Amino acid sequence: MEGTLLIEVVVDAVALDEKSEEPVLLLKESGGSRVIPVWIGPLEAASILYVMEGVEPPRPFTHDLLKAVIEDLGGKALQVDIDSLEEGVFCASLHLSTSDGQVRVVDARPSDGVALALRMGLPIYASDNLFMEGVGLHLPGDIKEHDEETIREYLESLDPKDFGKYKM
Repeated sequence: MEGTLLIEVVVDAVALDEKSEEPVLLLKESGGSRVIPVWIGPLEAASILYVMEGVEPPRPFTHDLLKAVIEDLGGKALQVDIDSLEEGVFCASLHLSTSDGQVRVVDARPSDGVALALRMGLPIYASDNLFMEGVGLHLPGDIKEHDEETIREYLESLDPKDFGKYKM
């Protein structure tokens, strides 16, 4: 996003919103304490957690397929930006370099961008406006260990029916 200051963020955790029982991706300011919570779906949460935990899925996720396609076509993924919040929905972009060196920016959901970034070792950035608009939170310390058991219980409690036609 032109003219916007981008702040590097890292995946701090995938937590569970106790009220909605939906997974929340917590993106923490690199070297800081500000966090942006992004509510995501169970499939995206599982895809992100598999990478974070170093677990190889029985079959490739869509994000694994996208990584393979980019690499097989001679392209290169450069970075993921969490650009804005539009009517309660986060917007992101994936920056790619084609095999002939052209840079392309593709619209993406933040969860998909993050899942791909984790697989490809890409930097993730968030617009500073997201922190300034009150979307970001200040969280003391590291919540990863505190919430790990909750996340594990949530993933284990998922019924294959929750995934509809998308079987795990």
